Amino acid sequence: MVRADERVQKDQTGLKLEALRMKEFYAQRNFYLCGFVLFLSIVINRYFSLLLHTAALEKGIHQIAKKKE
Repeated sequence: MVRADERVQKDQTGLKLEALRMKEFYAQRNFYLCGFVLFLSIVINRYFSLLLHTAALEKGIHQIAKKKE
């Protein structure tokens, strides 16, 4: 026969295990989100630097075209 004390103890252990699993899930989710944000920031930084470089080249082309005229 199972006592009420043993049932309460089993329920508490189950709740602790569930809380531990939730913490692990949130930690994994945060890890992947941080990785994605880091990757995205690198991509945006590279895109912005290429955009600035392209603008500088176009400005140079326009200056050379004005000198020829």
